[in-house]
Amino acid sequence: MYRKNPISMMFLKGRHDKSMGLLQGLSPKRILDVGCDDGHFLRMLSERFPGARLVACDMDPAPVAEARKEAPGAEFVVCDFMEGKFGEADLVVMLEVMEHSPDPKGMLMRARSLLGRDGRILVSIPRPELWHWRAIWTIWSNTLGRRWQGQHSELTEKDLIRIAGECGLEPERRTRYFLGSISMMLLRKGRISGL
Repeated sequence: MYRKNPISMMFLKGRHDKSMGLLQGLSPKRILDVGCDDGHFLRMLSERFPGARLVACDMDPAPVAEARKEAPGAEFVVCDFMEGKFGEADLVVMLEVMEHSPDPKGMLMRARSLLGRDGRILVSIPRPELWHWRAIWTIWSNTLGRRWQGQHSELTEKDLIRIAGECGLEPERRTRYFLGSISMMLLRKGRISGL
């Protein structure tokens, strides 16, 4: 797991701190963390928003067991996000999960359908359009990061903005991390493109 790898932990902490910065001024009462993995960001959410109802899902039961230790007050569901049953959320978190999906637009539509009136979606994706990300990923996935080898799509930052618009979502805040190779966005409901 991540905890045994100081390089991975340093990267995750930086990414999570930067993601948390996009939530400045928000006070969600219901949070859904999609692809919660070992619960590191979920713990940060529970500390930042005490009293919020936290629901987390992941397809892999092994990291969910770790996440239960990180955020014992959260509710956990082992399932495919596209098939799970979830209630309304003020914040849906999808940190580096969309690039693993064959249907990232479907994921965004599903997340949007769960949002309450003033809900937001926090998304991060790697940027495969950058040569340095491809080089870093090749080295990482063939050494310490073998767990994720071959699991990334070619979803670019430009693609994410386009499909967000098609789903009726617009960027409220944006930032990047790690030499610009990770794109992070806080999306809110807008008008669905073409309607």
